[in-house]
Amino acid sequence: MTRRQALAITFGAIALGFVFAGAYYFLAPPNMRLAPYTDADYTQTAAQSPAGQAFLTKYPDATRTVDRTAGVIVDLSVARNGHRLELRSYIDAFADRVLEAFAYCDNLQQLLDPVEYLQAERCLQ
Repeated sequence: MTRRQALAITFGAIALGFVFAGAYYFLAPPNMRLAPYTDADYTQTAAQSPAGQAFLTKYPDATRTVDRTAGVIVDLSVARNGHRLELRSYIDAFADRVLEAFAYCDNLQQLLDPVEYLQAERCLQ
């Protein structure tokens, strides 16, 4: 194989890669391009994590929201007596798994592990 053929194959493969990437980007629905799972899938993943299970065991009526702005963030939250308790889970968009989770009381991040914090929290009282 000559150098010219090798370069032609290399540039052809690169161009084909750009064609496939462009087709995916333009043909995929806008809300699914960078996070291919549904909101229900991400919510279920957060709810099945140890922190999510601890939160939902204590507060089964929690509100569940998904934010797809900078990544996939699932918030489980409860508001009572003028206070708000929230569990924020950061989800790996393509592997659909929890990367990390944090507990917040009145928008202040709690430093303890979320499961430990939820066992002893008095935020809503």
